[in-house]
Amino acid sequence: MCVSSRTYANPAPAAKMKPHSTGTVKVPESRGPQDALRHGERSVSDLASLLGIRKANISQHLMVLRAKGIVTPRRDGQTIFYSLASPKVIQACDLMREVLLEHLARSGRLAAAARR
Repeated sequence: MCVSSRTYANPAPAAKMKPHSTGTVKVPESRGPQDALRHGERSVSDLASLLGIRKANISQHLMVLRAKGIVTPRRDGQTIFYSLASPKVIQACDLMREVLLEHLARSGRLAAAARR
């Protein structure tokens, strides 16, 4: 949830924003691989199917996450499985999401007050 290779300069409505590890905001199309790996390892094919993303796209995303030390791969024959490098990744993503949602709630109240 908190890391994505897809970000936008002018994000969509605040309710759909998610924090990105580089301090940018992601507009979600679907749940991210970190969330899909929350309960254990999955193959690239499983992740692509679960997230509704082409296998090539999820592979690129996983390469970024691997380079950042967020996921770790395991090969079994021709199949590559990924798991989170640490359970703290989920804690960090959940915390970042909470902070962003609190900020958006405050911003929404400020915007509503300014319109009055």
